[in-house]
This record gives sequence, structure tokens and C-alpha cells, in this order.
Amino acid sequence: IKILRLEQGRKRYAEKKEDFFQVSFRSIVGQVLAGQKECVFLQFQPDLALIYLSFSFLHSTQECSIRIRQLSERLLWALSQYMALQVRIGVSDVHHSYSDIRKSYKEVQEAITYGLLKPEKSVFYYETGDAEKSREEERLQKEIKAQIAAQKYGEALVQMNSFFEIITW
Repeated sequence: IKILRLEQGRKRYAEKKEDFFQVSFRSIVGQVLAGQKECVFLQFQPDLALIYLSFSFLHSTQECSIRIRQLSERLLWALSQYMALQVRIGVSDVHHSYSDIRKSYKEVQEAITYGLLKPEKSVFYYETGDAEKSREEERLQKEIKAQIAAQKYGEALVQMNSFFEIITW
């Protein structure tokens, strides 16, 4: 999470205790993440915080992606609503080992840096994730066509909902 115009945000809390802004920020992020079973929140700099999520209990990359999108939307809304903050969220590729944390951090930095060129957006995914997303879209399209051809309309509808979730981020 990259906080834009940090000093403006701090000025709104200037009459409060010195650390009130940061405590409020961490509290709101903590509330949004409260339901996450495997999560680490780190604030490296006043304007930069990292959230590492593990979804070992989920069985597909698609489910992970949907959860990340939902959390990102809730974080954007809560920080905007309660603190009037404008933030950018960078999302790395999915990694399967703690040894990839450094790689994940670099991917997030790259995604956020790229995102600064697109001020109309707030959540940015590392480029390789877009390729994986495209492969998932193709796979779902094939499954939907096959299910319709086999007249399995209920199953096709479920896959269409998954497809819709992917293409609307």
C-alpha cells in the first residue's frame, strides 16, 4: 500500500497525538484484514506498508486472485472513507515459498511504480500475473464452451461467474 500525498493526510490529524495518523492507518488496515487467517502486515516507511497473505487453505490460484481483489477493494474503500487517503495498491504474482518474499516485494514495487503512470487506477498487478490471468481466462472460456455444448448450463453459469470475476478487475 503506497499512501499518496502523505503530508496532506498527516495535516488533517495535526492537532492529535503525533502518531495518531499512523495508529489510525494501522488500525483500519487491521480491521480490513481481521478475517485473514494467514497474514503479516509490515510498515517499512510512513507512506509504504506491505501485506503478505498466504492462502494455503485455498485450492486454486483463481480463488486467491478473487480474495486479493476483494481485500484490495475493501482497503481502498476503508482508507478513503475513514481517513480520506488516496492510496495505490501493488499486487505481486502468487508465490509458493517464503524464500520468494524478496521477489514478491520487488514485484510490488514495480507494479506501484508502473501504476503511478496511470492515475485513474488504484490497484496494480505485477505484469506476469496478467499473463497468468489471460491463461485462466482462456481456460475458463474453453470450459464454458464445452459445458454449453454438453448442455450443462448450471456448470457453465458457475464458470461464467468465475470468468466475470476475472475480467472485471
